[in-house]
Amino acid sequence: MIKEGEYGYKGVNVATQQRDRDSLINWMERVIGIRKQCPQFGWGKWQILETDSECVFAHGCDWEGKAAIAVHNLSDKPCIARLQVQEYKYLFDLFSDSQYEPLDGDGDLSSIPLEAYGYRWLQVNRIS
Repeated sequence: MIKEGEYGYKGVNVATQQRDRDSLINWMERVIGIRKQCPQFGWGKWQILETDSECVFAHGCDWEGKAAIAVHNLSDKPCIARLQVQEYKYLFDLFSDSQYEPLDGDGDLSSIPLEAYGYRWLQVNRIS
C-alpha cells in the first residue's frame, strides 16, 4: 500500500473518487450505464466505418433494429471526422469526452468535430 505522496491512499481511494465527477471511477460508471442503455455496442453486428482521416477510428453496431456508432480521434490534435456512410442518420449524442455542439439537425454524419484524443458515441437510425 502506498502511504504517502500523490498516489497515497489518503488521496486515491474510492470515497474520494466517488466525490470527484471527473474521476476514473465515475467515468467508468457512466460508460457502463451507457453500455447498458445501448446494447448495440455489445450485442450488435459491427462494421468499421470509412473516414477521410487516418487518425479517426469509427465503427457502427446494429442490433434488433437499432444502431449506434462510435467515433474516436486517435491524434493529439482536434479534427473534423468525416464519415463516408450513407446508411446512418444522426439522432443524438450518447457519450463523449467533452460537451460538443449537437450535430446538424438534418442527421448528416459528414462532419463530426472531435477534440484531441476525443470520442463521441452516437445514437443513429439505419436508413437503408
